[in-house]
Amino acid sequence: MRLYRDWTDWVPWFQELASKIARNGQQYLIERSQQVEWNTQNPALFRYSDDIDPFSFFYFLAQKNTRNQFKTVYSSVHEVFELSEESITQHHQNGIIVPNPPPHVNALFQDMEDSKFETLWNLFLQIIDENKTVNQEDFIKVLNISGVGIPKLTQTLFLMDPKTYLPIDDNLEVISQEIFDTKLDKVKKDIEESGYEKYLSAVEKVKGYFPGCENYEINLFLFMKKSQQLIVRNEQIYQIGSYVHNDDRDFWEPGEGVEPEYAFNENSFVYTGGPGEERKFPLTEPKRGNVILVRSGTKRGRAIGIVAENEYESRGGFHKDARIH
Repeated sequence: MRLYRDWTDWVPWFQELASKIARNGQQYLIERSQQVEWNTQNPALFRYSDDIDPFSFFYFLAQKNTRNQFKTVYSSVHEVFELSEESITQHHQNGIIVPNPPPHVNALFQDMEDSKFETLWNLFLQIIDENKTVNQEDFIKVLNISGVGIPKLTQTLFLMDPKTYLPIDDNLEVISQEIFDTKLDKVKKDIEESGYEKYLSAVEKVKGYFPGCENYEINLFLFMKKSQQLIVRNEQIYQIGSYVHNDDRDFWEPGEGVEPEYAFNENSFVYTGGPGEERKFPLTEPKRGNVILVRSGTKRGRAIGIVAENEYESRGGFHKDARIH
Protein backbone atom coordinates (compact mmCIF):
# COMPACT_ATOMS: atom_id res chain seq x y z
CA MET A 1 0.00 0.00 0.00
CA ARG A 2 1.38 3.41 -0.92
CA LEU A 3 1.78 6.23 1.58
CA TYR A 4 -0.93 8.88 1.38
CA ARG A 5 -1.03 12.57 2.22
CA ASP A 6 -3.43 12.01 5.10
CA TRP A 7 -3.69 8.51 6.58
CA THR A 8 -6.35 9.36 9.14
CA ASP A 9 -9.02 11.11 7.04
CA TRP A 10 -11.13 7.94 7.21
CA VAL A 11 -11.96 8.64 10.87
CA PRO A 12 -14.81 11.18 10.50
CA TRP A 13 -16.25 9.12 7.62
CA PHE A 14 -16.53 5.98 9.74
CA GLN A 15 -17.83 7.97 12.71
CA GLU A 16 -20.60 9.51 10.63
CA LEU A 17 -21.52 6.11 9.19
CA ALA A 18 -21.77 4.55 12.67
CA SER A 19 -23.74 7.50 14.03
CA LYS A 20 -26.23 7.36 11.16
CA ILE A 21 -26.81 3.64 11.62
CA ALA A 22 -27.30 4.13 15.39
CA ARG A 23 -29.85 6.91 14.84
CA ASN A 24 -31.88 5.11 12.17
CA GLY A 25 -31.85 1.55 13.43
CA GLN A 26 -31.92 -2.01 12.15
CA GLN A 27 -34.39 -1.66 9.29
CA TYR A 28 -32.42 1.27 7.92
CA LEU A 29 -29.19 -0.76 8.02
CA ILE A 30 -30.88 -3.71 6.31
CA GLU A 31 -32.39 -1.62 3.51
CA ARG A 32 -29.25 0.44 2.83
CA SER A 33 -26.90 -2.56 3.01
CA GLN A 34 -28.91 -4.34 0.37
CA GLN A 35 -28.44 -1.36 -1.97
CA VAL A 36 -24.62 -1.33 -1.69
CA GLU A 37 -22.52 -2.60 -4.59
CA TRP A 38 -20.50 -5.21 -2.69
CA ASN A 39 -18.52 -6.23 -5.76
CA THR A 40 -19.46 -9.88 -5.29
CA GLN A 41 -22.41 -12.19 -5.87
CA ASN A 42 -24.28 -13.43 -2.79
CA PRO A 43 -22.36 -11.31 -0.23
CA ALA A 44 -21.55 -13.12 3.01
CA LEU A 45 -23.30 -10.34 4.92
CA PHE A 46 -26.65 -11.82 3.82
CA ARG A 47 -25.61 -15.46 4.08
CA TYR A 48 -27.91 -16.59 6.88
CA SER A 49 -30.79 -14.13 6.91
CA ASP A 50 -31.93 -10.68 5.89
CA ASP A 51 -31.32 -9.44 9.43
CA ILE A 52 -28.04 -7.53 9.68
CA ASP A 53 -26.19 -6.46 12.81
CA PRO A 54 -23.80 -3.47 12.82
CA PHE A 55 -20.78 -5.50 13.96
CA SER A 56 -21.01 -7.83 10.97
CA PHE A 57 -21.61 -4.85 8.67
CA PHE A 58 -18.49 -2.95 9.77
CA TYR A 59 -16.26 -6.02 9.82
CA PHE A 60 -17.51 -7.07 6.39
CA LEU A 61 -16.91 -3.53 5.11
CA ALA A 62 -13.32 -3.65 6.42
CA GLN A 63 -12.88 -6.91 4.54
CA LYS A 64 -13.53 -4.99 1.31
CA ASN A 65 -10.57 -2.70 1.99
CA THR A 66 -8.48 -4.22 -0.80
CA ARG A 67 -6.95 -2.88 -4.00
CA ASN A 68 -9.59 -4.48 -6.23
CA GLN A 69 -12.67 -3.76 -4.12
CA PHE A 70 -12.05 -0.59 -2.13
CA LYS A 71 -13.09 2.11 -4.59
CA THR A 72 -16.25 0.35 -5.78
CA VAL A 73 -17.53 -0.69 -2.36
CA TYR A 74 -16.64 2.41 -0.34
CA SER A 75 -17.93 4.78 -3.03
CA SER A 76 -21.19 2.84 -3.04
CA VAL A 77 -21.49 2.94 0.77
CA HIS A 78 -20.84 6.69 0.71
CA GLU A 79 -23.63 7.22 -1.82
CA VAL A 80 -26.17 4.76 -0.41
CA PHE A 81 -25.85 6.02 3.17
CA GLU A 82 -25.79 9.64 1.95
CA LEU A 83 -22.78 10.63 4.02
CA SER A 84 -21.91 14.32 4.26
CA GLU A 85 -18.22 13.78 5.09
CA GLU A 86 -15.87 13.83 2.11
CA SER A 87 -15.68 10.43 0.46
CA ILE A 88 -12.47 8.66 1.46
CA THR A 89 -12.11 7.33 -2.08
CA GLN A 90 -11.34 10.89 -3.23
CA HIS A 91 -7.77 10.70 -1.90
CA HIS A 92 -7.28 6.95 -1.58
CA GLN A 93 -7.41 4.67 -4.58
CA ASN A 94 -6.39 1.27 -3.26
CA GLY A 95 -7.40 1.23 0.40
CA ILE A 96 -6.93 2.82 3.79
CA ILE A 97 -4.92 1.78 6.84
CA VAL A 98 -7.51 0.22 9.13
CA PRO A 99 -7.89 -3.33 10.47
CA ASN A 100 -8.16 -5.37 7.31
CA PRO A 101 -9.60 -8.88 7.86
CA PRO A 102 -8.36 -11.41 5.30
CA PRO A 103 -11.02 -12.65 2.84
CA HIS A 104 -11.09 -16.21 4.20
CA VAL A 105 -12.06 -15.05 7.72
CA ASN A 106 -15.74 -15.27 8.64
CA ALA A 107 -16.87 -11.65 8.68
CA LEU A 108 -20.12 -12.30 10.54
CA PHE A 109 -20.74 -11.99 14.25
CA GLN A 110 -23.63 -14.42 14.12
CA ASP A 111 -24.82 -17.51 12.31
CA MET A 112 -28.01 -19.55 12.16
CA GLU A 113 -27.08 -21.53 15.26
CA ASP A 114 -25.89 -18.59 17.32
CA SER A 115 -27.93 -15.55 16.42
CA LYS A 116 -27.64 -12.72 18.94
CA PHE A 117 -29.01 -9.75 17.02
CA GLU A 118 -30.51 -8.07 20.07
CA THR A 119 -27.28 -8.32 22.05
CA LEU A 120 -25.21 -7.07 19.11
CA TRP A 121 -27.48 -4.09 18.60
CA ASN A 122 -27.55 -3.31 22.32
CA LEU A 123 -23.78 -3.27 22.54
CA PHE A 124 -23.49 -1.18 19.38
CA LEU A 125 -25.85 1.49 20.69
CA GLN A 126 -24.01 1.52 24.03
CA ILE A 127 -20.59 2.13 22.49
CA ILE A 128 -21.89 4.76 20.06
CA ASP A 129 -23.62 6.65 22.87
CA GLU A 130 -21.39 9.46 24.10
CA ASN A 131 -21.76 8.33 27.72
CA LYS A 132 -20.27 4.91 26.88
CA THR A 133 -22.37 3.13 29.51
CA VAL A 134 -21.50 -0.36 28.33
CA ASN A 135 -23.21 -3.38 29.84
CA GLN A 136 -20.58 -5.87 30.97
CA GLU A 137 -22.88 -8.82 30.26
CA ASP A 138 -23.52 -7.69 26.67
CA PHE A 139 -19.79 -7.27 26.05
CA ILE A 140 -19.05 -10.79 27.33
CA LYS A 141 -21.96 -12.28 25.34
CA VAL A 142 -20.66 -10.78 22.10
CA LEU A 143 -17.10 -11.83 22.92
CA ASN A 144 -18.27 -15.41 23.45
CA ILE A 145 -20.14 -15.71 20.15
CA SER A 146 -18.68 -18.53 18.08
CA GLY A 147 -15.90 -17.21 15.84
CA VAL A 148 -15.53 -13.93 17.74
CA GLY A 149 -12.48 -13.24 19.88
CA ILE A 150 -10.58 -10.27 21.29
CA PRO A 151 -8.93 -9.20 17.98
CA LYS A 152 -12.14 -9.37 15.92
CA LEU A 153 -14.29 -7.61 18.52
CA THR A 154 -11.81 -4.84 19.35
CA GLN A 155 -10.98 -4.21 15.69
CA THR A 156 -14.68 -3.67 15.01
CA LEU A 157 -15.11 -1.43 18.05
CA PHE A 158 -12.20 0.62 16.71
CA LEU A 159 -13.86 0.97 13.29
CA MET A 160 -17.06 2.17 14.93
CA ASP A 161 -15.35 4.67 17.25
CA PRO A 162 -11.62 5.09 16.47
CA LYS A 163 -11.23 7.85 19.03
CA THR A 164 -12.27 5.72 22.01
CA TYR A 165 -11.22 2.20 21.15
CA LEU A 166 -8.09 0.45 19.95
CA PRO A 167 -7.53 -2.99 18.41
CA ILE A 168 -5.90 -5.58 20.64
CA ASP A 169 -4.39 -7.52 17.75
CA ASP A 170 -1.10 -8.60 16.18
CA ASN A 171 -0.05 -5.00 15.44
CA LEU A 172 0.14 -4.34 19.17
CA GLU A 173 2.43 -7.32 19.62
CA VAL A 174 5.46 -5.32 18.44
CA ILE A 175 5.51 -3.33 21.71
CA SER A 176 3.18 -5.28 24.03
CA GLN A 177 6.04 -6.59 26.17
CA GLU A 178 7.26 -3.03 26.81
CA ILE A 179 3.81 -1.72 27.66
CA PHE A 180 2.27 -4.59 29.62
CA ASP A 181 5.42 -6.38 30.74
CA THR A 182 3.83 -9.60 29.51
CA LYS A 183 2.89 -11.32 26.26
CA LEU A 184 -0.11 -10.13 24.28
CA ASP A 185 -1.85 -13.48 24.74
CA LYS A 186 -1.92 -12.84 28.49
CA VAL A 187 -3.51 -9.42 27.90
CA LYS A 188 -6.19 -11.02 25.72
CA LYS A 189 -6.90 -13.70 28.28
CA ASP A 190 -7.32 -11.10 31.04
CA ILE A 191 -9.87 -9.22 28.91
CA GLU A 192 -11.72 -12.46 28.13
CA GLU A 193 -11.98 -13.21 31.83
CA SER A 194 -12.71 -9.70 33.14
CA GLY A 195 -14.54 -8.00 30.26
CA TYR A 196 -15.08 -4.42 29.14
CA GLU A 197 -13.41 -2.55 32.00
CA LYS A 198 -10.25 -4.62 31.60
CA TYR A 199 -10.29 -3.83 27.88
CA LEU A 200 -10.58 -0.09 28.57
CA SER A 201 -7.73 -0.39 31.07
CA ALA A 202 -5.54 -2.00 28.40
CA VAL A 203 -6.41 0.78 25.93
CA GLU A 204 -5.50 3.44 28.51
CA LYS A 205 -2.20 1.73 29.17
CA VAL A 206 -1.34 1.81 25.47
CA LYS A 207 -2.38 5.47 25.24
CA GLY A 208 -0.12 6.27 28.19
CA TYR A 209 2.79 4.95 26.14
CA PHE A 210 1.96 7.46 23.36
CA PRO A 211 1.16 10.74 25.20
CA GLY A 212 -0.73 13.26 23.11
CA CYS A 213 -1.65 10.76 20.38
CA GLU A 214 -5.13 9.79 19.26
CA ASN A 215 -5.99 6.10 19.17
CA TYR A 216 -6.16 6.07 15.37
CA GLU A 217 -2.68 7.61 15.23
CA ILE A 218 -1.37 4.93 17.57
CA ASN A 219 -2.93 2.21 15.42
CA LEU A 220 -1.33 3.72 12.31
CA PHE A 221 2.08 3.75 13.98
CA LEU A 222 1.72 0.15 15.14
CA PHE A 223 0.63 -0.99 11.68
CA MET A 224 3.59 0.70 10.02
CA LYS A 225 6.02 -0.65 12.61
CA LYS A 226 4.62 -4.17 12.32
CA SER A 227 4.77 -4.10 8.51
CA GLN A 228 8.25 -2.49 8.64
CA GLN A 229 7.01 0.51 6.67
CA LEU A 230 8.37 2.78 9.39
CA ILE A 231 11.93 2.14 10.49
CA VAL A 232 13.54 4.88 12.58
CA ARG A 233 16.99 5.92 11.44
CA ASN A 234 18.66 7.89 14.22
CA GLU A 235 21.86 8.80 12.42
CA GLN A 236 20.48 12.22 11.46
CA ILE A 237 18.04 14.57 13.18
CA TYR A 238 16.65 17.60 11.34
CA GLN A 239 15.03 20.78 12.61
CA ILE A 240 12.34 22.54 10.62
CA GLY A 241 10.72 25.86 11.44
CA SER A 242 7.07 26.57 10.83
CA TYR A 243 7.69 30.20 9.78
CA VAL A 244 7.74 29.01 6.22
CA HIS A 245 8.18 32.27 4.31
CA ASN A 246 10.37 34.14 6.85
CA ASP A 247 7.41 36.43 7.53
CA ASP A 248 6.78 35.51 11.22
CA ARG A 249 3.58 33.65 10.35
CA ASP A 250 3.22 30.41 12.26
CA PHE A 251 1.91 27.74 9.93
CA TRP A 252 1.28 25.25 12.73
CA GLU A 253 -2.40 25.77 13.45
CA PRO A 254 -5.32 26.89 11.26
CA GLY A 255 -6.79 30.26 12.08
CA GLU A 256 -6.64 33.87 11.00
CA GLY A 257 -4.21 34.13 8.11
CA VAL A 258 -3.54 30.39 8.01
CA GLU A 259 -5.64 28.31 5.65
CA PRO A 260 -6.60 24.84 6.99
CA GLU A 261 -4.86 23.11 4.08
CA TYR A 262 -1.52 24.46 5.36
CA ALA A 263 -2.07 23.49 8.99
CA PHE A 264 0.48 20.95 10.15
CA ASN A 265 -1.76 19.50 12.84
CA GLU A 266 -4.53 18.78 10.31
CA ASN A 267 -2.55 17.43 7.39
CA SER A 268 0.59 16.02 9.02
CA PHE A 269 3.14 17.65 6.79
CA VAL A 270 5.69 20.45 6.97
CA TYR A 271 5.75 22.96 4.12
CA THR A 272 8.85 25.09 4.39
CA GLY A 273 11.11 27.34 2.38
CA GLY A 274 10.21 29.43 -0.63
CA PRO A 275 11.61 30.86 -3.83
CA GLY A 276 14.11 33.67 -3.49
CA GLU A 277 15.10 33.36 0.14
CA GLU A 278 18.74 33.95 0.89
CA ARG A 279 19.19 31.02 3.21
CA LYS A 280 19.17 27.57 1.65
CA PHE A 281 17.41 24.77 3.49
CA PRO A 282 18.59 21.16 3.00
CA LEU A 283 15.07 19.99 2.18
CA THR A 284 16.16 17.10 0.00
CA GLU A 285 18.32 15.50 2.68
CA PRO A 286 15.84 14.01 5.22
CA LYS A 287 15.31 10.35 4.42
CA ARG A 288 12.44 8.09 5.34
CA GLY A 289 12.87 7.13 8.98
CA ASN A 290 14.89 10.22 9.99
CA VAL A 291 13.73 12.22 12.98
CA ILE A 292 12.27 15.70 12.40
CA LEU A 293 11.98 18.38 15.10
CA VAL A 294 9.40 21.04 14.22
CA ARG A 295 9.67 24.48 15.80
CA SER A 296 8.29 27.98 15.42
CA GLY A 297 10.72 30.85 15.79
CA THR A 298 13.97 29.93 17.49
CA LYS A 299 12.73 28.74 20.87
CA ARG A 300 9.31 27.14 20.69
CA GLY A 301 9.18 23.41 20.01
CA ARG A 302 6.08 22.14 18.26
CA ALA A 303 6.41 18.46 17.46
CA ILE A 304 8.69 15.54 16.93
CA GLY A 305 8.07 13.17 14.07
CA ILE A 306 9.52 10.55 11.78
CA VAL A 307 9.85 11.13 8.05
CA ALA A 308 7.46 8.90 6.12
CA GLU A 309 7.94 10.54 2.73
CA ASN A 310 10.02 13.49 1.46
CA GLU A 311 8.58 15.00 -1.70
CA TYR A 312 11.53 17.41 -2.01
CA GLU A 313 13.83 14.42 -2.27
CA SER A 314 11.64 12.63 -4.83
CA ARG A 315 11.33 15.83 -6.93
CA GLY A 316 15.06 16.50 -6.75
CA GLY A 317 14.85 19.92 -5.14
CA PHE A 318 12.59 22.73 -3.99
CA HIS A 319 9.04 22.81 -5.32
CA LYS A 320 6.38 25.13 -3.96
CA ASP A 321 3.82 22.30 -3.63
CA ALA A 322 6.17 19.75 -2.06
CA ARG A 323 5.88 18.53 1.51
CA ILE A 324 7.73 16.45 4.02
CA HIS A 325 5.27 13.94 5.47
